[in-house]
Amino acid sequence: MSGGRKKIFVCGVMLLCVAGGFVFLGGKTGSVVAGYETAGVGRGTIEETVSSSGKLQAVGTVNVLTQLTGTVERVLVDFNDEVRKGQPLVELNTEMLKISLREAEASLAKARAQYEHSRLLFTNNQSLFERKLLSGFDLDTSKTDMEVLRAALIQAETQYEKARLNIDEYAIILSPIDGIVLDRKVEKGETVVANSGSVTQLFILAENLNTMEIKGDVDELDISSIRLGMDVRFTVEAYPERNFTGVVGQIRKVPVETDNVVNYTVIVTTENPDGILLPGMTANMEFLVMEKKDVLMVPAAAFRFSPPEDIAVAARRKLLEQRLADRPAQERQAALKQFDEEARAASRLADGQRPGGGFFSMPRFGGGGRANQQNASVRQGSAGAARRPLWFLDGDGSLSLRMVRTGVVDSLNIELLEAEDLEGLSVVIRQK
Repeated sequence: MSGGRKKIFVCGVMLLCVAGGFVFLGGKTGSVVAGYETAGVGRGTIEETVSSSGKLQAVGTVNVLTQLTGTVERVLVDFNDEVRKGQPLVELNTEMLKISLREAEASLAKARAQYEHSRLLFTNNQSLFERKLLSGFDLDTSKTDMEVLRAALIQAETQYEKARLNIDEYAIILSPIDGIVLDRKVEKGETVVANSGSVTQLFILAENLNTMEIKGDVDELDISSIRLGMDVRFTVEAYPERNFTGVVGQIRKVPVETDNVVNYTVIVTTENPDGILLPGMTANMEFLVMEKKDVLMVPAAAFRFSPPEDIAVAARRKLLEQRLADRPAQERQAALKQFDEEARAASRLADGQRPGGGFFSMPRFGGGGRANQQNASVRQGSAGAARRPLWFLDGDGSLSLRMVRTGVVDSLNIELLEAEDLEGLSVVIRQK
């Protein structure tokens, strides 16, 4: 399952472009409005995370195979048994192996006798050759025969050794490591196969279950945030109320593409001293990209709140009046007139008088180039600083607006930047 960074999207009123740090709408934004649910602006710890999921697996897993084809005589271990290196796991039937050993022994005796005879013959031919009673060709022929029979003797010795090892070692399958039996795939009486086409897997062993690994997939958009040694928090369905921790042990650079989605495999290691984490469990992970403590934050729901249209329009009109306070009267009147016209047009669209939708834009300053440049600069600065509208109830219960800069976002809260004076303020999160 592909992971992703947790994000909070603002759905509601459009952002205002304001110059300077913050713009505050003091006083009423229309008639007094009651019936809103609020939450306080406070301090706490906020985290930026990347989510993912993966399967728990044991570290140091070993597949035990067979090197012989034969019938299982005895299975000596079972699931979850602890084993030591060299401990017998399975015994194969050795009747046919013993027959093969006797055949190899007979072949070895025959090859040894033939070689000894050829060696004596060659020694005798050397003596005859020295007395010029035998040609050089006949001597070389006897030497060649002796070498051929010597090679046959070595081959027979090898076959005998192989047949003996099959009985003494390979017919008894031993544990290659100290560990625990995770899976047993063989029963007494079964035939196991040891050829290259269908090798029989007998057991799956793990070194231990005190340390586990999680193999998770992280989306290509988030992989740049993952670092070796990063803390990871995860849960499993078997213990939904308990949080487990781990660290990033490996980031694999080979991409894994599924349905045109590119992910990268990240291996997380975790300790399992009490043994409650089991291989195959699904782990829902959160990679802790950033953690900030004692920061000013507000519930994310506050940025999803959208007030009634008339109140929002009144708030924005008052904001525009404040922005135009130092402009000439004619320019202020033109801008406010444009704002009112667009507000009425937006209201007609909302009532379905013609297709389309969306809120009206703030009017541009007319005339002087300085004002236009200032307005464009403010819009660009607001977008870069992530300024967002925050609605709250003032002292007399009316809705007011504050444009704020935001920082780290998690699933519940959003950090407020450079807004210490807002601490303790009650912001609106929804209408009752």
